[in-house]
Amino acid sequence: MATSDDSGSSLTSIGAAGYHLFFDSGTRFAGTKDVVKAVRLGVESSSIHDVIAPASTTAGFVDVGGPMDLNGDGVFDFTSNILNDDGSFDPNCYEIAYGEFLSPLADENWGTPTGVEAPGNEEGNFFYNASSYKDAKPLINATPKTAAYHPISTYDTLGIPLATTDENGLAEITFSIWLEGWDHACTDLLTEATYGAQLQFAAQN
Repeated sequence: MATSDDSGSSLTSIGAAGYHLFFDSGTRFAGTKDVVKAVRLGVESSSIHDVIAPASTTAGFVDVGGPMDLNGDGVFDFTSNILNDDGSFDPNCYEIAYGEFLSPLADENWGTPTGVEAPGNEEGNFFYNASSYKDAKPLINATPKTAAYHPISTYDTLGIPLATTDENGLAEITFSIWLEGWDHACTDLLTEATYGAQLQFAAQN
């Protein structure tokens, strides 16, 4: 990049190759209602493609498949709300399998309805904390896929570089921030929550 000084002389700025970029100690996330527990930071460069959980201090993973209680009625969602003549739900309904699983699901992945009334989630805020409806075939033996994540410290100055400058002294990093809907912290309790992020970086050769 060409610039000029106060005297009008032409100056040339040349980037330095081979510098490793890291998160500096000032990098932090904050928010209300524990929303940061459900926040994810996606990082992508020529050398890494990873997901960071800002509130976590250790690596981990979250299941991204399974039954869910999206309407908060205390039972996992099922495929039929059709009433029979006697007032009961269609016994041939299935618990809905949301998300992704390691293997394609087949009939064998739904068991026999228990016919037993089970206590539901009274607060109705937690999609994962529900019971199988007594007339719905429950999802069984279905192994969900997982989404792995790492703490911010993985990419601090003692860890792995986010990126390294090229021969032109440039490094490109793409950041994405979202709420991980499968995280158990991501519930209706986060309604109207706010959060913010401060990203700071350090370079070392």
